[in-house]
Amino acid sequence: MFTSRVSTILALHITAAYTPPMTTTLALEHLDEMTEEQLPIELLNDPAHPQNDQFYQSLNQIKRAILHQSAILRPIQVNAAKAALSGITHVKIAKKLDVHPQSVGKYLRDPGVKRLQELIRHMQHMLDGPTNEHRKNILYRIAIDNEHQRPSVSVSAIDMINKMSGGYEQQAPNNTVNITINNELLPKGELDILPHGMSVIEGEVMPE
Repeated sequence: MFTSRVSTILALHITAAYTPPMTTTLALEHLDEMTEEQLPIELLNDPAHPQNDQFYQSLNQIKRAILHQSAILRPIQVNAAKAALSGITHVKIAKKLDVHPQSVGKYLRDPGVKRLQELIRHMQHMLDGPTNEHRKNILYRIAIDNEHQRPSVSVSAIDMINKMSGGYEQQAPNNTVNITINNELLPKGELDILPHGMSVIEGEVMPE
């Protein structure tokens, strides 16, 4: 249990700085590759296969829901839903599907099309992984769970939360420039001699 929690902390720390943009490109790519499963049941249920991991099981459940919803709709509605999620304007969708732009709007207002789009967005959220807020919440739970038994783990989790939240101030860079003058090459002249009663204090010429 301790090892798995430390692994979780390390994984969260590695990915904390990166928040993927919310697009449906990856989800749409998955949809293009989706087919009904044709493998024997003993292969589908093989516990050693990565596809039987909980993540992939959940992902496949969403895919099956998308396939089911797509089968209910007309192909042109499904294509309009996917095109709209990819960011294409109604005019371009209409040209792509060879229909009037008003027809595209009608397709996208259909409750079944809206449900299909929500399912695709739901799959995209899963592919994107946890947001920063989700990761911080996981770290907070790790910190609470280990506060007394494993305080070092708790401190590490809090430290990562602070880093993700910008809780540490960065040190200002030292912009001091030191110049050394070779008096043999550049001997002092009249302008280098301070007037009577004046001296240099903290880099500025001031009265004594």
